[in-house]
Amino acid sequence: MNQPKVNQPQSIDSSRLLGGFGVIFLFLLLGQGVSRFFRLPVSGSVIGMVLLALALGSGILPLTLVEDASKLLLQHLSLFFVPAGVGLLAYGALLKGNWIPIALAIVGGTMVTLLGTAGIHLLLLRNGRLTDHTEEG
Repeated sequence: MNQPKVNQPQSIDSSRLLGGFGVIFLFLLLGQGVSRFFRLPVSGSVIGMVLLALALGSGILPLTLVEDASKLLLQHLSLFFVPAGVGLLAYGALLKGNWIPIALAIVGGTMVTLLGTAGIHLLLLRNGRLTDHTEEG
């Protein structure tokens, strides 16, 4: 008789996990250094993330080095939103007095993101770098 498979926690190699966190942390530090050295108005963590993505995308850094650590971080991603929620509660009065500009910024930022994504998608479709799968079937 076939029994349904139950999601069992996979064993995690602690040395690979620590190594992955170390690599991610090194890119964070590298981004912080670049941001401070060049006095850029961009957060060092964002620069570090871009550098990590470039290193992974170019093949300089194999994905296997950070894969376990990144999967663990993604499994617990909701925990990273707790400080933001606490901040909203702590600054409730300030938000209440400025809700119109905040709402406009959220809606405007969302529209810019959607339009920019759609524009890039159409550009890639026209240049033949992206295939349209909507007409299949």
